[in-house]
Amino acid sequence: MAQENAASVQGCCIRATRLASDGTPATGPYASYVMEAFLRVSITPEYDDGDEIQEKGANGLLCVYYKAHDVLKRITSEIAICEPDPELTELLTGGTLLATTSGTASAIATGHSVAVGDSSFQVTANTGTGSFTIGTGNGAETVFVTAVTGSATPFTAYTQFPMTKTHAASDTVTPVATNVGWAAPAVGVDAKPNGVAIEVWSYAVSQSRRASVNPYYRWVLPSCQYRVGGDKVIENGLMANTFTGYGVGNAQFGAGPAGDWPFPTDRAYQYARDDSAPIGVRGYVAVS
Repeated sequence: MAQENAASVQGCCIRATRLASDGTPATGPYASYVMEAFLRVSITPEYDDGDEIQEKGANGLLCVYYKAHDVLKRITSEIAICEPDPELTELLTGGTLLATTSGTASAIATGHSVAVGDSSFQVTANTGTGSFTIGTGNGAETVFVTAVTGSATPFTAYTQFPMTKTHAASDTVTPVATNVGWAAPAVGVDAKPNGVAIEVWSYAVSQSRRASVNPYYRWVLPSCQYRVGGDKVIENGLMANTFTGYGVGNAQFGAGPAGDWPFPTDRAYQYARDDSAPIGVRGYVAVS
């Protein structure tokens, strides 16, 4: 079957996914981040120039010449977003999310609730088992109580970046945390050793309209390392919010965080037509 020869036009959404140490997509409620508010994603192939060998004879004329082929060694990449986004910045480059505990907290169970300003919630023997939620939105923490008897070492919630946690009797849980800012990694620290994977969707356009079948191109960069790029200038204009880095192949990325990429991912970048894109989503997306 002949290809449709659709053009790639505009960018509609981007998904960044944390990678585990073995290159597979990380799991958890804050493993991926999706957004539409980006300006561009660039992919630039970087080649290693093949050796050039030449020798001249005694008469000064070239008698031997050979040029080895240039080979792709990696890509360089830049991501530019519309406004400072602390959660995406932390996911791409490491560093620390700055959180506040302001917000509305929801009930844990009958007779047990937390309110704004509370320092913790004590899981007691009459709480009951099951899942309970503190807070709402991205600042919510799911408390999964597996036991209501006995005791455990006091637990301090990781409020920088709340995760689903398992708690037992006598564990304490901090209230809602909302991410409001970001702090750079410490000097001299490798803040993102495992890297991230990037997926970008653009529109597939054929005959001056979006294609009716597989209306998107999906671009996959399965293993990238980014750092904050550009000068942070506070002025009468838009502050640059860019990330620069490089990418290589990663066979362990496999089908990706949604389990729907059907091709091998051992190359530094690849693309294919796609029938859907996560348009209209902004924020963390869980990976199971």
